[in-house]
Amino acid sequence: MKSTLVRLLVGLVLLWPLVAFGLSPVFTPTKDERTVDLGSYFDANRLFMIVGNTGNIAYDALSTYGRAAGFYYPYSGLSSFPGVKTVVYSAGIFMGGKVGGETRIVAAEYSSEYVPGPMADQTYQSDRPSFRVYKIDKNSGPGDSDYDQWPADQGAPVDQYGKPLLLGDQTLWSVFNDADPGSHSANSGSTDPLGIEVQQTIWGSDVAGEQIQLYLKYKL
Repeated sequence: MKSTLVRLLVGLVLLWPLVAFGLSPVFTPTKDERTVDLGSYFDANRLFMIVGNTGNIAYDALSTYGRAAGFYYPYSGLSSFPGVKTVVYSAGIFMGGKVGGETRIVAAEYSSEYVPGPMADQTYQSDRPSFRVYKIDKNSGPGDSDYDQWPADQGAPVDQYGKPLLLGDQTLWSVFNDADPGSHSANSGSTDPLGIEVQQTIWGSDVAGEQIQLYLKYKL
């Protein structure tokens, strides 16, 4: 079967506080009782950011730290809450393209039209606990669950020895896709799926000159 060539417009949308738009900070999980990771976060330097497994970042859907915003600075440990400032209220990856002449979109913001996990046989898979956010740092090694269970079979990056690839001082990795038609109802103007898998890598360092930097990579 020939693969379909899809021209994509990819955007990382940063959302200002909802009050300005009269919206409510409500997260709509994906369907079919999927395990949505709402508690993972990057905290390797002066930045703190919530990271999800359905395309959502910088959004604390559970208000774990007293606010729905999920990206803060200056961060110096969990004891620094609530004195830290909100940098980003919510963010996510939006994509749009044409399939057979039909315009299709997928969006992640306060809700998401992605589902956890990689695609198989050109479609989504039933949920598994392994479709979560994985996190390793410079102290990780054998005996740490995310290190031992690093999902190379899902596409997670490895080094030349086949071990989990650590970028910077801390690396978070997850994979999600938009292939489930049932998930395309979270946003106004929802369409059929594009059928795209997204592998997300987030990393950063606490070395001089990078203490307020964070890197985000998408592999489609």
